[in-house]
Amino acid sequence: MKHLAHEKPDTESLSLLLNRIFNSALHGIIAFTSIRDENNQIVDFNFQMVNQVAAQIIQKDVDELSALTLLTALPGNKESGLFDAYKNVVESGLPYETTLYYNYDDIEDWFKITAAKNLDGFIVTFLDISDLKRQEQELIKKQKALEEANGELERFAYIASHDLQEPLRKIQAFGDRLESNYSALLDTKGRDFISRMRNASARMQVLIDDLLRFSRATKINPKKAKVNLNSILNVVKDTFAERIVETRAIISCPDLPEIRANESQMTQLFQNILSNALKYVRVNCVPEISITLSEVFKTVDAKESTFWQICISDNGIGFDESHKEKIFEIFQRLHGRTEYEGTGIGLAICHKIVTNHNGVIFADSTEGEGATFTILLPKAK
Repeated sequence: MKHLAHEKPDTESLSLLLNRIFNSALHGIIAFTSIRDENNQIVDFNFQMVNQVAAQIIQKDVDELSALTLLTALPGNKESGLFDAYKNVVESGLPYETTLYYNYDDIEDWFKITAAKNLDGFIVTFLDISDLKRQEQELIKKQKALEEANGELERFAYIASHDLQEPLRKIQAFGDRLESNYSALLDTKGRDFISRMRNASARMQVLIDDLLRFSRATKINPKKAKVNLNSILNVVKDTFAERIVETRAIISCPDLPEIRANESQMTQLFQNILSNALKYVRVNCVPEISITLSEVFKTVDAKESTFWQICISDNGIGFDESHKEKIFEIFQRLHGRTEYEGTGIGLAICHKIVTNHNGVIFADSTEGEGATFTILLPKAK
């Protein structure tokens, strides 16, 4: 049985095919041959082949370019350094690649350029990336403006909080003196005024302290080192030891990993979440806090990574699921101050800290049945 052989295209058909490919390319493509002087030194290049995209960028007809040299058609190649780069491609045989802003010869655009040796000449391909470059520069500009705005907000919060400390201390000191030295001289209404003043100054002190913590948490690149999360949790449990005994709270936790993080911020993160679990408890219910650990592979900010997933669940009052995003915003409170103390900054600090560590935090809850806070932190390599 005879095998049917594929017919080989003739030279003319092959030439037509290559010409179609050449002119349908999205990149500008030009083939050059070297022009040498009597000392065999390259002094210019002849246009050998030019596709339609290249001709449109250069703003000349293909036929017109065939009668010109590189430096007569585009003299800016000399000043821009491209001519010397092309000479080196021919003489060394090494390819050349660059991203260049070309502002010569009535052309003002960004190009990605690649050149490779071809016999005694070279082939250059180039792509107009001006739109992409403008978008990139706009993003850089916006990023810089955002960083400056965040820096100003951070400085404002820090300075304002510090400036409030001194007058607040005086209010607290004078309130203490009034109560200890003049309480007996005041009627019930006067003593109530002093009590309210002292309570208000105490709340103000808590707010200032939380603002300072939030300001410190907004630092994008905190110093990081190897941190053992078991040690962090033990420190936090010691902080709440009295409250844990008082409520008979049960905290269960597996062996936690070692990660690369800022120790102070990790302590603040666990402290804020456990504080809420011990605060928002149901009446006549022993607080039960369960911490679970798993290893997950997630895509965060368009980057795939391995994370430690730490879930902190409680059996407290929970919250309406519609508030799951709102609770991480600064000064957002779901309950009145008379019901539960707090400033509405704690979870905003948690969000900042986790973001600083290239992680993610989110919450799930059923009102009246507790809440679960899920933290994703990058696994140390």
